[in-house]
Amino acid sequence: MEKDNLNENEINDEVEENEIKKISNTEEETDNNVNKEVESLITSDEESDKQSSSKIILANVLDQLLMIAGSALLVLLCDIILKLCGYMFVRDNGSIILAGGIIYFIINCIYGPIMEKSKLENTFGKKILNMN
Repeated sequence: MEKDNLNENEINDEVEENEIKKISNTEEETDNNVNKEVESLITSDEESDKQSSSKIILANVLDQLLMIAGSALLVLLCDIILKLCGYMFVRDNGSIILAGGIIYFIINCIYGPIMEKSKLENTFGKKILNMN
């Protein structure tokens, strides 16, 4: 009986040691993961600092000009389609400007998310300026 108790105590001691080792290993892995995450955050901040603000502004200006041109083309296309159907924009009250503004707003809202999720993974302005 004493031998059984001794064997059980030894087994329990081994199990406790193994559990302690596992816990310490998981703590070390967690610390390593946290260190890697902090390191990645720091390096990504450094990379974002590398891009000058003038480049970012220029990329946004290029994107806005592209959206304005797209809006103008869509408004002209709508005007042509309306003329073919026998209708037209009334030039006196600025309805064509309102239509252009609405189209521009819609394009402006969907342009960035669609371009970032596409194969290009960036907007055209950022691709032109080679910004990642």
